[in-house]
Amino acid sequence: MDIITSEQALTALLFLALLGAVALVLRLRQRGGGGVPGRRMRVAETLALSPGDQALILEVDGRDYLLVRQRGAAPAILGLPEVRA
Repeated sequence: MDIITSEQALTALLFLALLGAVALVLRLRQRGGGGVPGRRMRVAETLALSPGDQALILEVDGRDYLLVRQRGAAPAILGLPEVRA
């Protein structure tokens, strides 16, 4: 008597393959790869300055902007110069 049937083994392998594929997609999105075609804006980096304040670098149409959000104040947006490598 088999402890695991061939159907159960196949189901487990398919589940693990699907789980691995989802983990790969999430990792690529976290690195900035695998973005959705047609998107014009993405958050490149975030930094908590204090519990209510945050700085973000936004990439819009290939250009970088610094966005500073403060509790109780209007957000400030500043275009960043291009970085030449």
